[in-house]
Amino acid sequence: RNDPDNIDIRVALVDALRRRGQLEDALREAKLALKVNSNSAEIYNAMGLAYIDSGEFLLARFVFKKALDSIEGADKHAWLHANLGWTDYQRGEIGPATFRLQKAVELDPELVSANVYLSRIYMDDHNYADTIPLLERAAKASPDNVGVHMNLGVAYRGLEKYEDSRKEYELALNLEPSDPSPYFN
Repeated sequence: RNDPDNIDIRVALVDALRRRGQLEDALREAKLALKVNSNSAEIYNAMGLAYIDSGEFLLARFVFKKALDSIEGADKHAWLHANLGWTDYQRGEIGPATFRLQKAVELDPELVSANVYLSRIYMDDHNYADTIPLLERAAKASPDNVGVHMNLGVAYRGLEKYEDSRKEYELALNLEPSDPSPYFN
């Protein structure tokens, strides 16, 4: 209320509403924010994420693509490419998803989501050699992420690096002792 033109506050509001599961409110606020600044890549990203959370992948794709195509400099935002790539993956469009996620990793090699999403595509193809560096970066950037350690363990196992695999499963188990997945793997 006190600073209605502050796009950073508006983006934070959209993200907070989205994380609370108030997706209709998040989308309403995102649309209002676009009236304040239609050239904010951040608000387009927040809106696209709300559409993903709503299961509206076509609308999410439209929003991410519009930002990339129409906002000057948006093509340098790794998270826009990563989120568009993940949206394409969710829609079964693996080629475009791979292209976008590779671009995101190229722009920001430390972006955890881009590394994780791209590793998922590679793991689907049993391409463990390309999966491992992505997940190693993600594990370094997000050492408490159980899923990253589990998937890294699977990738190591796929290349018959059993000791490394076991270490990752043990890390996952230490982080989440009630999860039986490390024992199964």
